Amino acid sequence: MDTVPTTAWFTVNRSCNFRCKWCYAKDAVFDSRQTLTMELALRLLKITKEVGIKRITLIGGEPTLWKHLLDFNAECRKIGIKSSLVTNGYRFSNDDFWGEYIKTPNDRISVSLKAFDDKSAMEFAGINNFEAMKIGLRRAIFYFNSGVSFLCNSFASGNLVSLAKIARECGAQTVAISPCTPSFSKDVVDTVGMLEPRELVASFVPEYKEINALFAGKLTFAIKTPLCIWPRDFIEKLIRRKQIRSTCQFQHRSGIIFDPTGQASACNSLANFPMGMIGEDYDNAESLIRVFNSDRVVRVYNHINSYPSEICVNCPINSLCHGGCPLMWSVYDPEKCIPGWNTTER
Repeated sequence: MDTVPTTAWFTVNRSCNFRCKWCYAKDAVFDSRQTLTMELALRLLKITKEVGIKRITLIGGEPTLWKHLLDFNAECRKIGIKSSLVTNGYRFSNDDFWGEYIKTPNDRISVSLKAFDDKSAMEFAGINNFEAMKIGLRRAIFYFNSGVSFLCNSFASGNLVSLAKIARECGAQTVAISPCTPSFSKDVVDTVGMLEPRELVASFVPEYKEINALFAGKLTFAIKTPLCIWPRDFIEKLIRRKQIRSTCQFQHRSGIIFDPTGQASACNSLANFPMGMIGEDYDNAESLIRVFNSDRVVRVYNHINSYPSEICVNCPINSLCHGGCPLMWSVYDPEKCIPGWNTTER
């Protein structure tokens, strides 16, 4: 029986008003010409609806810079598709744009926090107006009752509490934290911002308690690593508190990503390893599902999703982490990183 994706991401552009050093899309050099046309967006929307997908997510680049955003949102509402927006929120600080946006908003929003003061805004994201960043965040958070997400990476390491405090200052009631993972560009792996797995542990664990208190336990950590590299009592605490997300749509084979040209891929970080192109490999729901289940695509999924170490095969918690993000093993040796779940440790 064919596997059918249940969610989709539309990469609507590559341009951005930030210049984050760790951005997975920076290989496109923020080219404003790489933008999804309205004609193609509606064509893809029709296909995803026929597939049975009920919710899509708009990503970039920075999707608030996409000139078709409001018209596209209106079209989604017209045909009964829910849309989410992943944004840095910066453009929402502009009164005119915000006033127009809330006339035809997305159904949900995910706000990504990049900095915690003037210096880090310039150093990390190339932005010299931190106050405007906070205005945009506040508007998005209060209008959508949205939480905030940020990365635990080499730039933020040691400053996670500072990021959390800014999120709370801007009104966020929940926070989602995740580490950087590798991305691929022209067969070259990009590791900018990544923390080596044990550096990640050393960065996150000491700051967890204060962040958790700031958000009264409303915290989610997308761990993306083998759980066994963490202190067992810490992981058990996160599991008990339902604060851990350890696998992704790629491992469940449940989603699909479209780039501005209509090229379909399995993961944002694998944009240069496409499944197929609209008009060539697929042109409707039936042909897209056929591509999604083709021998070539399934082999790629199976190969990348294979257990990174023999230790993982019989691990009692392998269903929770499946060995972590499979892309990280393009950088690190799993045999040196994965100790195995110690069943006697407490």
